[in-house]
Amino acid sequence: MDKRVLLEKVGEFCLFKTVRKLWIIVDNQNHYLWIMQNKRLTSSLNFLWLLLACLPLVHVNSLPDPTLLSRQFPTLIIAACLWLFCYLNQDASPITLPLPLLLFAATLFIGYQLSSYWALNVPEANYSASKMSTFLVLLVLFYQIIQQKMFQRQWLYTAISIASFTGLILLCIELQALLKNGINLWQQKNLYEIHSAFGHKNLYSSFQLLCLPFIVLLWFKAKMLGRIALSVLILLVLVSLILIQTKAVLLGLFLAASLLLLLAVITQQFSSKTFRISVLLSYVLITIGAFILIYSFPQKFTLLLNNDTIRERILLWTNTLQMIKEHPWLGVGAGNWQIWFPKYGLSGFLETNYLVSDGFTTFQRPHNDFLWVLSEVGLIGFLAYAGLFLYALYTCYQGVKAKQKKAWVIGGALLAYIITAAADFPLERNEHQLLLAILLAFAYSFNPKPRQIYRLSPWLLLIPIVLITYHIFQRLPEEQKVKKLIEAYQLGDNERMLKWSQEIETQFISIDNFSIPIAWYKGLALHNTGKNTAALNANLEAYETNPYQIHVVNNLAGIYALQNDLSKAERLYKEALTISPTQPDALLNLCSVLYNQQKTEEAFRTLYKFKFDQGNAQYLNCIYVIGKAYWEQNGQKELVKEKLVNWFKESKLRNSTFELAILKTP
Repeated sequence: MDKRVLLEKVGEFCLFKTVRKLWIIVDNQNHYLWIMQNKRLTSSLNFLWLLLACLPLVHVNSLPDPTLLSRQFPTLIIAACLWLFCYLNQDASPITLPLPLLLFAATLFIGYQLSSYWALNVPEANYSASKMSTFLVLLVLFYQIIQQKMFQRQWLYTAISIASFTGLILLCIELQALLKNGINLWQQKNLYEIHSAFGHKNLYSSFQLLCLPFIVLLWFKAKMLGRIALSVLILLVLVSLILIQTKAVLLGLFLAASLLLLLAVITQQFSSKTFRISVLLSYVLITIGAFILIYSFPQKFTLLLNNDTIRERILLWTNTLQMIKEHPWLGVGAGNWQIWFPKYGLSGFLETNYLVSDGFTTFQRPHNDFLWVLSEVGLIGFLAYAGLFLYALYTCYQGVKAKQKKAWVIGGALLAYIITAAADFPLERNEHQLLLAILLAFAYSFNPKPRQIYRLSPWLLLIPIVLITYHIFQRLPEEQKVKKLIEAYQLGDNERMLKWSQEIETQFISIDNFSIPIAWYKGLALHNTGKNTAALNANLEAYETNPYQIHVVNNLAGIYALQNDLSKAERLYKEALTISPTQPDALLNLCSVLYNQQKTEEAFRTLYKFKFDQGNAQYLNCIYVIGKAYWEQNGQKELVKEKLVNWFKESKLRNSTFELAILKTP
């Protein structure tokens, strides 16, 4: 098809009647050129910014996570359209990239793609690789259109500001609904009830952090009324960040502002000494005022003053470092951190959240994007990922030396993002990575004449775009089936649970968004309907998919116990207790298996590890049956159940042995 015809069709598709006026003149050699010198003609990309502005509204309830995979679609559309415009504008001429950007992006792309060959869970590796590929393609294309001045920056800034405002409005609506339902958000940990338009209150905060620099840049370009409106928006966003108390983002903003202010003083950016003193004094007073406010009303800032999340992150990072130590060079594979994490023990989480230590709540990320990359794609992938940020900081510094005020804004935002990403998980979300790609591309543009320029054929970028498209379209219908599977499980509908677990194509998705294998649901449904042989096969498949998930190990052991294969059941229960020594189901089930193998004393010692629970009938029965056998094994007779339970309770309260409790009881 003739390029002119193709361009006109693109224009019609985008519903811009004026697009045809942008297009093409013919030079003496009949080559079509885009008249980019006229700034009015750059509006052809504005429909993409409209799509960007609407990202917080993308929400698909038919998916397990309504805002994850669903938002990869618009980001992919943006990437594909950017590629098309770059190709048509440049007449298929090469995309020019500085050597560091090309090297880091290519290394990271190859590392993520190859990681599926050694990943334990291949579907998750492929999906994570598609997300990283989307980010890298966007980064390269945004850098290209910025360098070629192919769009009006003000329109992009406006779209991001609208996205920020939309996210703020959606947060306010949710807060109002939660308060109306009687939830006191500023007590205990109730703020975690906030899901926002991004799935988690922390993700709302990091999204707004990425929007802030573009709102500031738009403020520089706006007129008086526009500046007033943008100032109000910035103020409201900052207030919302304080109200929902995301420590990582607030710390990132505070440290970045402090570092920038220090750098401004050192480099003498303030022309007047009086002005410099005024700025420093204002900053100090605002900081002191914020701390006074927080400590004056501690009941309203419970999350900021609570150290549980800090201890939790330290535990997460400790396990992650063990994972890295075991897999330093290649990592465990993209998307596979969630599979390996429990292997390194969950007992420490008993201090902060027993649901985690007992395996009822799982983590999908380590709350540190840099450790996440290092653990999944190894040292080389980590160096490439870190290199993207270091190179961006270097180019921002070049912009600062050239007295470009935009370099201060972009550089400060990057510093704040790096600090946030070191304690949170913005890497997980597609809309975050879209904004990060734009931020990094702007940062790289502060170095307008890199020493080494490499030319990349635009056709090469089609490879990741095609791979991303393939993975998204294969995964989407399977995620919809997973949502129906989870709903059937919650309703206890074994028939539907079996139906959906059999229909899901596990080569495209093999675990749900809680890291539970699809085969686990299938095994549970089969077991509940009395098909234990088929249930064993399904549970073996689940164990192969995620061998460190406590409920997977526990259910497989239970099937072996039902089939009287007690030695295998014992091994698996002990395997589960290695991960979580206090896991209640595994403890009680292991006690039964040991007792049935006539290992009475070991069964009794295992039971003793269980936290005393007067309301747990199975536990009380185990105390009597196993305790009675233990008692009789030591030559005692005529034991009353109530007395045995009381002795057991007494020993737990005194934190002593069972025998001492008997001796000290009258």
